[in-house]
Amino acid sequence: METLEIINDIEDFHLHVFLVLAGAAALTIYSYWSCNINQQNSGAAVTSNLVAIAKYINWLVNYLSTSVPPGGKIMKMKHVINFQKGSTFFFVALLMVYFSNYNETAYIYLALHGIYGFMWLLKERIFPDKNWERDITAVSAVLCFATVLAPYWAAPYLIIRDRIGASYPRLAFCVMLHTTGVVMMMAADTQKFFELRAGKKLINDGWFRFSRNLNYLGEMMIYATYAVLGTSMIPYFILSYVWLLIFVPNMLVKDLSIAVKPGGAAYIRNSSLLVPRPADFFE
Repeated sequence: METLEIINDIEDFHLHVFLVLAGAAALTIYSYWSCNINQQNSGAAVTSNLVAIAKYINWLVNYLSTSVPPGGKIMKMKHVINFQKGSTFFFVALLMVYFSNYNETAYIYLALHGIYGFMWLLKERIFPDKNWERDITAVSAVLCFATVLAPYWAAPYLIIRDRIGASYPRLAFCVMLHTTGVVMMMAADTQKFFELRAGKKLINDGWFRFSRNLNYLGEMMIYATYAVLGTSMIPYFILSYVWLLIFVPNMLVKDLSIAVKPGGAAYIRNSSLLVPRPADFFE
């Protein structure tokens, strides 16, 4: 890359890092708030309303993703998800061939998103998530793919079509963010699977000691990587609506389940909803 191109990319990279850090800061602030909110009467009312909204959104998303007529439930949700995850490597490779783009950024994207898809299939084979075992209708399968899974491919399409040449600092940051996210998601989901299989009711140690949703945080870091690698704001918009309409309601509804378990209330008070509090690591 020419010197001017590197400078311009670094300036653009600063904007993307700022967006990621701003999002992390907002989530951290919300995590602090969610830990202490039950101690405040006015906050309890806000929390009650927020949870009611989350429960409705959660119900609506579940209906749209599993039960939209006509026709009966003909496949499992995991088949739609696994198809998209497993074919991402080949989709990105085909984009590279179609646009004749074989630069460093394209190959880095292929490696990161492609291996994540393969790791997902391995995860599903060794410790499958029961949520993806639900039967769904054909219309719901199309909706799942068209509104959530296929839009994830916008990032590689834009990066490869526009021949984005990311600077070395941007590439290094993305590799670090992606690696950390994959480790967190895989490790947390592994712990959750085997502890639930052993009959444990409340998982409040190990990877989940400081964060009640570290697996979600890991997946968010993974997909944030794909947005940061490019220059378009479109992937950020896609991630925003997926996180706000699916991830956040799921986390709030999960807290309702945790709260009624023995030790659940104390766990909620002493942990973060999503982003671990820095002070927790120095206890």
